[in-house]
Amino acid sequence: MFVGRRSLAAQRRGRYVAGSAAHPARMAPDLATALIEDYTRPGDLVLDPLAGTGTTLVEAVHAGRNALGVEIGPGWVALVRSNLAHARGHGVAGHGRVIRGDATRLPAGIPIELRGQVNLVLTAPPLAPTMPVQRAGRGRVPFVDGMAAALAGCVPLLAPGGVIVVVSRPWRHEHHLVDQPGLVVAAAVAAGLELIDSRRAVHARIRDDRFVARHASSAVTGDRRATPVGWLQHDDIAILMSRDVS
Repeated sequence: MFVGRRSLAAQRRGRYVAGSAAHPARMAPDLATALIEDYTRPGDLVLDPLAGTGTTLVEAVHAGRNALGVEIGPGWVALVRSNLAHARGHGVAGHGRVIRGDATRLPAGIPIELRGQVNLVLTAPPLAPTMPVQRAGRGRVPFVDGMAAALAGCVPLLAPGGVIVVVSRPWRHEHHLVDQPGLVVAAAVAAGLELIDSRRAVHARIRDDRFVARHASSAVTGDRRATPVGWLQHDDIAILMSRDVS
């Protein structure tokens, strides 16, 4: 799928409050919308355990789905709530809410009545070698461990036939390209999930009947000469399901 026909700024304009472009691991709104429409129906429940600025939630409620987010950072939680309030001001059909919590401790913190009700988990993990946690004596855990815990915690929340979709991309760390999509699959295996499909979202627009790629901007930081921009033109999309139901 192509998600760069509109710039990220154009995708957010009028739909998100100021500051929503600040999160380093934000998902393209058009990509979130496409995935929500592909894997859910109106009225379904969408969960993002790593809500960030709330892209998944905002696009879900605009698409007539209900949405629940979990986010550990209080500043991001406040921003998600502002974005959801902004969406409600536009008369969206869906209902959304965000809970401040630790994704690695799910399903703790999720209302009992919502367990077994989530039709789609849609998330994008942080672009970092570790993940923040709320545990005594530990502020962060290794990425694969944290992501595995978050994914495993989502499984009891899934409705029959529900899927987990993780959007990730290569990113640069100390002048090296990190294979985050591979780390996501490793975390999924550790969580008891099965990769049932994979997709790729290409950041491109059409100009003069040609595709003109846009780099995945959140993956390009620091010295752009260190990694060819052509390596950073896409998002990898992993579609996962519990081995017990697949």
